[in-house]
Amino acid sequence: QGREVVLRRKDGKRLYCLTSGFAIRDASGRPARLQGTIVDITDRREIEKRLYQEQEFSRRLVTNFPDLIAVLDREGRFTFISDTVKEVLGTSPEEYIGRRFGTRASAEDGAKLQRMLESILNGEVTRAQVEFSTPDVNGTWHVLLATASPLFDEAGKITGMVTSARDVTEERKIEQQLHKQQELVRRLIECLPDLIAVLDREGRFTYVTERVKEVLGVTPEDFLGKKIGGRTHPEDRQRLLEDLQSIISGQKAYAI
Repeated sequence: QGREVVLRRKDGKRLYCLTSGFAIRDASGRPARLQGTIVDITDRREIEKRLYQEQEFSRRLVTNFPDLIAVLDREGRFTFISDTVKEVLGTSPEEYIGRRFGTRASAEDGAKLQRMLESILNGEVTRAQVEFSTPDVNGTWHVLLATASPLFDEAGKITGMVTSARDVTEERKIEQQLHKQQELVRRLIECLPDLIAVLDREGRFTYVTERVKEVLGVTPEDFLGKKIGGRTHPEDRQRLLEDLQSIISGQKAYAI
């Protein structure tokens, strides 16, 4: 029953067939004839082959993708998570299957993830992003940036959510360090007795220290976006613009 065989047509083409048969017995119980069916499953085999190739391609794509990939059902439970989770958090995919989305995140981030899930499943948005923190197997917290979109069935109905998560822990650390350095420089500049300004290549102010309030009685915002020389005495304006141009062109390193 259900045995697969290969037949060859007259033109040489192979046919994959599924055979099924049984014996018809006479009154004494001896086999009198054999009755059965042969079903051509060549097209089905070809479809199965293409399906396997597509599945293998998807599997290899997900495996080699640097981000963590996960699929959730309409109840927000994991049905798939890529092996990348081992590298990022040190846990196995099996530890997530069947668990609810966001349970390993902090309470605040868990609520954000739940709102993202609901907005995707309800069809309110087709793409959403949330940054959240979650601990690895050793208790070290990682910052992940999750991007999600809905998963549809053949009828176009939303059946779940697919999401990718990228570990941005180091990027956020660098951003924090840069912010601290920028804040330190800003405070140092503000402590200097001189009035300090920064201009772009068009000679427009992009930064002016708060010192301008004490010197000229105006706010830094009064200068931002405006060209240098607008408040300068007419006799000094031309010289100031010439010095600016020579510095921008590289002819001078500084001017007084």
